[in-house]
Amino acid sequence: MVLIQKLFVPVPVESEPVVSEPVEINSPVVSNEIDEGLNWVIDAGFRLENSSNSRIMRYEDGVVHLGHEYRAQELKDEPGRGSYVAISEDGLNFGERTKFQGDDYLGDGILLLDGTYRRYREDMVNGWVVSQSSTDGGVTWADDPGYRYDLNENDAGWMGVRAFWVNDDGGVGFIYNTNQIFGPNGEEIHSVRLAYSEPGDDGMNFELIDDNPIEDYVTSDVLQEMAADPHFVKLEDGRIRLIVMRQDHRRETPPLEANGSIVTYISEDGFDFQYEGEVVSWDDFEEWDVISLNDPKIMELDDGRFRVYVAAWIPDEDIPDDVRDTMVDGRIAGYRWIIVSITTEL
Repeated sequence: MVLIQKLFVPVPVESEPVVSEPVEINSPVVSNEIDEGLNWVIDAGFRLENSSNSRIMRYEDGVVHLGHEYRAQELKDEPGRGSYVAISEDGLNFGERTKFQGDDYLGDGILLLDGTYRRYREDMVNGWVVSQSSTDGGVTWADDPGYRYDLNENDAGWMGVRAFWVNDDGGVGFIYNTNQIFGPNGEEIHSVRLAYSEPGDDGMNFELIDDNPIEDYVTSDVLQEMAADPHFVKLEDGRIRLIVMRQDHRRETPPLEANGSIVTYISEDGFDFQYEGEVVSWDDFEEWDVISLNDPKIMELDDGRFRVYVAAWIPDEDIPDDVRDTMVDGRIAGYRWIIVSITTEL
């Protein structure tokens, strides 16, 4: 499988030539089996240290370009202009980080049926989703007029992690985080919403069509669970495999209590999603004392396997115990983010 993104002209970051530990592919730490015989195995070691918010920018001939936040003080919604990209020939061992230049952090977005590329970003001033388009394969980009989606109508002008895909008929799906769903006691529950641009509209005008496309999960016997950080991979047969992070609100928020698992859903048409199974949970890790799992990104490898990159929040061994869990510079001290991976067996 090839994910086409335009090439970057990166700026090297000095003093950190190696950012991942050598690993043996698919070290069998733990495995979870879900539908269709997918057997997920935690890869040993970490992919990137002091990093979070991974984003698969490019995958071609086995080489992965992984965007990410580096030494961010808090987990952000996605890598931004000041973020970095690291490159790996096997998807496991990454070399030096390089900074994004210009708007390269936006990637090349989606490829429409007419050959146009369209990419989206959040206009946080107006509470809109806006877009740019390219007709020369991502070499040059132009701002599209107006806005694609008004977040003020249903989401108080805000969205979290988001993802876009093109259905076989040319319709464009847009799934994103919201915090405008509330539990039985009025508590805020992060979940996902699905908007849609009809075939022929080329992703220019989105309407909310489902304010809880995975409601079988959110509104079942675990009312206070949350689902966030949606991402997907489109399978060769046209189906959508959706991946999200979920947390149980019956447990305390990290770091007071460990929380977080990664699960997948499958959709035949990009509209109806059925629960598929759990990929990994915080308590599956033996190598790391994982406190939280966030922001999964899923991809299909050239050999047919699937890989998920996810940010894991772990204790920082260099921080004294008497400092851990105290507030330092406006954040909780004593923890750090690493990016780990989970891969299916052949």
